[in-house]
Amino acid sequence: MRIFHKLRLNAIQFIKIRKYLIYAIGEILLITIGILIALNLNNWNQDQNAKALEIKTLKEIHLGLSDDLKDLQFNIGFYRNCKISSDILISHFKNNLPYNDTLDSHFGKIGLFAVLSVRTGPFETLKSRGMETITNDSLRLKIANLYDSNYKTIVVYQNIHIEHYSEIRKMFLNKFKNLTAFESASPINYEKLLNDIVFLNTVKLSLDEVFYSIYAYELAVANCKELLFEIGQEIDRLNNK
Repeated sequence: MRIFHKLRLNAIQFIKIRKYLIYAIGEILLITIGILIALNLNNWNQDQNAKALEIKTLKEIHLGLSDDLKDLQFNIGFYRNCKISSDILISHFKNNLPYNDTLDSHFGKIGLFAVLSVRTGPFETLKSRGMETITNDSLRLKIANLYDSNYKTIVVYQNIHIEHYSEIRKMFLNKFKNLTAFESASPINYEKLLNDIVFLNTVKLSLDEVFYSIYAYELAVANCKELLFEIGQEIDRLNNK
């Protein structure tokens, strides 16, 4: 009888231990599942926040580039007009053509330059947030190239223009009259000007500077348009992700 009683007690104790183990394992599983759910939810929230910040950053850059494009295109038009004026003057000098007052507006454009006025704030904001905010590697590199290469090249040519402009204006004070800033200038002695090698070289130098500026601006415009399109596509992709 004692043996059966002992076996019965052992069986009861085993059942209790098994129930406790099952309960303990269940608790562990529930805690583990809860932790995994919490981690996944946290990761999802982080991903959503990162995506929202990326979209916001891209929209800011897109808006800035839209304004930049207007400035770039305006300046190209300005330089193209300057090029036309320089071509006309050089043609007159080479062919020893007589003076007429329509030349005054072309003389007035010698040495003029456009000032780049782009919005760099969105790009500076991107850098402060971290370039990796934009997850599209190709798009990120194109954005950096526009701001760090295209725009800076334009500024280099712009500074060269500024340096030469002060020299050209000093020369204008000795060779021209009826000066109207950025508009026109009448030569004091046109016949003498025709044989002025220094003045002719100045016009040619100005034309070279204009040519390189036009090239730099056209490249920036092409890249800006491409970026506006690709950024728009990326924003749509992220919104639908």
